[in-house]
Amino acid sequence: MLGPLFAITDPRTDHRLHYVAGGQSVDPAHHHCVACFLLHPASVAEVMSVADAGMVMPPKSTWFEPKVRGGLFVTLLDA
Repeated sequence: MLGPLFAITDPRTDHRLHYVAGGQSVDPAHHHCVACFLLHPASVAEVMSVADAGMVMPPKSTWFEPKVRGGLFVTLLDA
């Protein structure tokens, strides 16, 4: 939809796209939006299906809250 309507070829680098995290205001007038898309979150099954197919999800489509502290994932468990 972004390509044909807005000539957006790469949503990761297009300066016209802005992400508003969950829980924040999505008032289009406040953000000077031409279009605003509110999407349902992807299910775990959908994310797994995309990963199993060797593909990647669109930017910000796997956002989740609350964020877990990074140290939980970078600490070695076995020495």
